This record gives sequence, structure tokens and C-alpha cells, in this order.
Amino acid sequence: MMTKTNKIKTYVFLLIWGLWTMMILALSFTNGEVSSEQSNFVSEIIVRVLNLFGITLSTGMMTELNVWVRKLIGHFGLFAIDGFLSLMVFNSFWKLKPLKQGLWVMLAGFILAALSEIAQLFTPNRAGLIGDAVIDLLGFAFGLLFTMGVIQWCRVKEAKHGKRTQ
Repeated sequence: MMTKTNKIKTYVFLLIWGLWTMMILALSFTNGEVSSEQSNFVSEIIVRVLNLFGITLSTGMMTELNVWVRKLIGHFGLFAIDGFLSLMVFNSFWKLKPLKQGLWVMLAGFILAALSEIAQLFTPNRAGLIGDAVIDLLGFAFGLLFTMGVIQWCRVKEAKHGKRTQ
């Protein structure tokens, strides 16, 4: 039976996951010019930090940085966080063996990646790209696998700790 504290944690994770997933979909419908400005804003912060260390980027390197920011943060990073949140929500509601659980959560990630890229097909100055969907899925899988690893590590540590105290 789930305690009141566990129920609260479950619904907090569900709320955060729902908001995060809606944000990903909302960003998919963001006009290409606005999306580009958002990526450029992040790139400018990185450039300012690099300038503090005396590193200056050429125009070509700035263009390359913008692409990396878009792919690593906008696709991989957002979906890695969603992979973590998805597993935490799924784990709270359904207790399955890790492999089955991972496959169901990856299915959710696949659907989200597909929806986000399809949404971009209908958004001005955007393009739904299979390559971006692959990056989304890789980020999602990273978040999922990282979280599964942490959960397993905690279980092993807990089992060892429990054996020592008995």
C-alpha cells in the first residue's frame, strides 16, 4: 500500500513530467525564428563565459556552436530530462521488471519524439527531421538508462546496508 508521502511524491513527479512534456511539445510549435533566437541566447551566454577565459570564437565557430546548442540542449538535453521523469512516473504507478519497464517508457519517448517532429512540420520556418528524432530518442534513452542505473545502484547499496545492520 502506498503511503501518503509516496502518493504526494508520485503526483508531484506526474505534474512535473506533464508540464515538462507539454513544454517540449509547445517548443515544437515555436516559430523557427523564435526558436533560433532562443538557441542564440544560450550560445551568447556560452560565448561570454568563453570570453572570460580569453577564448574568442570565429563566425564559423559561432554557427557551429548554435547547431550544437540546438542539438545537445534543445533535443538531447530536454529529452534526457523527460526520460528521467518518465521512468520516475512509470515506476511510481507500475512495478514491472526493469526490461519491460524500460521498453514501455522508451515507447513513450518514441511517441513524444515523433509528435514533436511532426509538430514542426506544421510550424512556420521549422522542419521535422528524422535526425532530430534520433537525437531526441538518444537523449531520452540516456535519461532513462541513467535513471535505471541510479535506481539499481541505490537498491544494491540499500541491500548491502540492510545486511550490515541485521
